[in-house]
Amino acid sequence: GWERLFEFAGLELGQFAELAELTDEDLMGWAPAFADRRLIWKGTSPEGDNEVHVEAASYRGEPVYFRIAERCPMPQRIRLGIPPSDRQPSKVEEIRAVDWTFVLIVLVAAALLAPRSLRLGRSDRKGAFRLGLFILSANLLTWLFEASHVPHFTGELALVCSGLLHSAFFAVYFGLTYLAFEPYIRRFWPTLLISWNRLLTGRFRDPSVGRDLLVGATVGVYFWPVLEFLTVLAPDWLGPVQPFW
Repeated sequence: GWERLFEFAGLELGQFAELAELTDEDLMGWAPAFADRRLIWKGTSPEGDNEVHVEAASYRGEPVYFRIAERCPMPQRIRLGIPPSDRQPSKVEEIRAVDWTFVLIVLVAAALLAPRSLRLGRSDRKGAFRLGLFILSANLLTWLFEASHVPHFTGELALVCSGLLHSAFFAVYFGLTYLAFEPYIRRFWPTLLISWNRLLTGRFRDPSVGRDLLVGATVGVYFWPVLEFLTVLAPDWLGPVQPFW
């Protein structure tokens, strides 16, 4: 039960008051796990100097999520279960808005350019199909290992549909973008596509393919610690990231 989790966290359940029980579908993204019940407790730290909020969620009576947030008052929208009307967007939300704006701009441009390239016979249809298939497979594989699977047909079906829609969207997005912009890149910067085209045709042992893969892997190895470092600092700079799945 929750008493054991509070005990493991060094807290006493009796010193906390339950604020709300969240079951609205609008708050499905609150906990990073599939759940049918959500709870919030408010109390103080064992030292008595910090306000503590405990967020928890369960599925069929089994705990699936437990989080302690010191000095982190719960948003009014969670306490009342209604969307905010005057809340200012956080920096994380602003960055996401910029990201999705860029995605939509590229998608609109690709949707306008791709039909023209197809009519003129300039598009690499096989390459676009292979790229889309790779993106679809990679996203589905990522979803398979990252999703919070549940032993319930309806819940798992919802997760599968969500994963398929997400993967299909990005597969179509990158495939359409490739159809739209690849002819122009091939025309003005053909050398950029040499190893790429050889990779798409299955020439994995080609020296240029190996060279570019090695360069990409090296850059990734050097940038990975930087990204991890930024991940640690990002909550302090931008505020905590709220789960969106």
